[in-house]
Amino acid sequence: MYFRPRRWPGVLTGAGLIMLILAADGWLALLIAQRVPDLVSFLLALIGMLTLPLLAALGYGLYTLVTLSYHLNRNRLLIRWAASEQVIPLERVTGIVEGRQLPDPVRWRGVKWPGYAMGRGEVEGWGLFLTFASAPLSRQLLVVTPSLSYSISPRDREGFLGAFEVRRRMGPLESVAQEARHPSFLSWPLWRDRTLWWLTLAGALTNAALFAYLCWGYATLPHALPMHFDPLGHPDRIGTRSELFRLPLIGLMALLVNGMLSGALHRRQRVASYLLLGGAIAAQALLGVALWALME
Repeated sequence: MYFRPRRWPGVLTGAGLIMLILAADGWLALLIAQRVPDLVSFLLALIGMLTLPLLAALGYGLYTLVTLSYHLNRNRLLIRWAASEQVIPLERVTGIVEGRQLPDPVRWRGVKWPGYAMGRGEVEGWGLFLTFASAPLSRQLLVVTPSLSYSISPRDREGFLGAFEVRRRMGPLESVAQEARHPSFLSWPLWRDRTLWWLTLAGALTNAALFAYLCWGYATLPHALPMHFDPLGHPDRIGTRSELFRLPLIGLMALLVNGMLSGALHRRQRVASYLLLGGAIAAQALLGVALWALME
């Protein structure tokens, strides 16, 4: 049997949060467009960029909520969300407890908003439990096993409890393992490679420094600047000061392209992935020298 949580409160709240952040980003973009580039403009743009991980997390949360379901048969309870699954053999379930019966305090970590809760909690004397729910803890059901508990919130609570008891009495047709199943890409070693992520952070910071330096000196630059010089050192192309933004943008593109190639190569050629990111950082340094020369 298939049971689903109540989705609409969480979906509406999550979508509302996304729309609110997008509206704030649009307001920031409008403020930036009305200003001559300066450090304030850079900081406003940086704030907008920092909302992207939050938008991604909210979007993923909405996806997990829309796909969250509880599949019950004689062998196991299967909790499915996004591309992941938790398999709970019914023969290992020692009982189902209502969330309101848990003693305080509950130490909980994860992502939560009204109508959505995904994470893990711990209660002294009960141990660890994983949460896959769309209701407050007081309205959740804890499926308890000797090693781990699972907190769920089927919309039809009584139907779920009845179906669970019937299948438990019937007994399993086959033995299944208690396990978590996740997409294979989540097990790639790059997620645990600190060197890779430190290099990525260094590249992002150096590129941000290029944008900050240009914004800092932009207002004092003349509207027309020499952009290229002949072999004798004489300017042979004049451009507008706004063209200087091409340099940090080129650096950003180099960082993005090299970062994607580095991620693709990491499992087979870890050193090559480091060299690609190092090359992107070196490109930022060269572009910084060129930017300094044009602005002086």
